[in-house]
Amino acid sequence: MELHDGETVEYKLSANLRKGIEYVGGTLTITNERFIFIPHSFNLQRGEVSFNIHDIIDFDKSKMLGIVPNGLAVKLSNGAAHNFVVAPGEVAHRQEIVDLIHEKLSA
Repeated sequence: MELHDGETVEYKLSANLRKGIEYVGGTLTITNERFIFIPHSFNLQRGEVSFNIHDIIDFDKSKMLGIVPNGLAVKLSNGAAHNFVVAPGEVAHRQEIVDLIHEKLSA
C-alpha cells in the first residue's frame, strides 16, 4: 500500500468487507485522507477498495446480521455502500473512528 504525500495512517484494523454474500478478510487502513481495504491474498475476491473520506455522505456503526455490534457502514456520494466487520480485538475503536470521520466531514 502506497500513501500519498502528506498522508498519514490513523487506524489499521483487521476487518472483513462484505462483497455480495461473501465477507472478504483483510486489512482496513484509515488515513487522514482515505479508507483503503486490502484483502488477504487467499480470498477469492482480491480487489483493493479505496475511497476518499470526503466522498462519504453517511458513516456510522452497524451490526452484522442486525445482531452483532461490530460493523462500520459507509455510504459514498457515488451511491456505493461498503460494510466492514471489525475484528473482535478492534471493536473498541469503532466509536473513535466514527467520531474521527464525522469530525473530518464537518471540517
